[in-house]
Amino acid sequence: MLSLAGSLRKFWLFKKVRPYTTLEVSRLDALYSFILEANSSLEGDIVECGTWKGGSAAVMAYVLSKSRVKRNVWLFDSFEGLPAPSEIDGQKARKKYYPGLLKTPSTNIQDIFKKLKISSDNVKIIEGWFSETFPKVKIEKIAILHIDADFYEPVKMSLEKFYPSVVPGGIVVLDDFGTWEGCRAAFEEFRKKQNKKIDLIQIDKTAYYFRKLE
Repeated sequence: MLSLAGSLRKFWLFKKVRPYTTLEVSRLDALYSFILEANSSLEGDIVECGTWKGGSAAVMAYVLSKSRVKRNVWLFDSFEGLPAPSEIDGQKARKKYYPGLLKTPSTNIQDIFKKLKISSDNVKIIEGWFSETFPKVKIEKIAILHIDADFYEPVKMSLEKFYPSVVPGGIVVLDDFGTWEGCRAAFEEFRKKQNKKIDLIQIDKTAYYFRKLE
């Protein structure tokens, strides 16, 4: 349980990142807790697929910076907005989408990191479409995989690329499971291919997570 000072620091942190994220406090709080857990018991890097202005990444990096654990924080985003949804994503996604949706410059990430006085030495911002950037990177061990990629294809690519590197006990967060049909479809396809039980745990009406058991 957090002390009063810890609770006040967390409140301050969430307030600072508010202009840099669309995540509700419940989801920021979950990421905060997951990094605390990783700092005490999990090996591997932090990977975020879909980082937008960097608010959720800043929360994770801030908690990491308060520990003695050294690990990389990988942030993947096109910074050109979301890719166009496919038929699998459904009518809701296709109706909402327009070219440049959630487009933002990567300099926002550097801005919020500076405001929080977080060193960016171990932060790797990978700019470009997932189909272009994922094949160029290799991450040996992942403690936390945060997927905030909205639609079917980018969520599917994120799971296929990075789940094999998630360590036993590592945590995979699906930020858009409760919102987007394509995210759910990508996860269900992934779960069937695993040929093992994967239990999703609800964070709020939108976000869910699961642990890699082995």
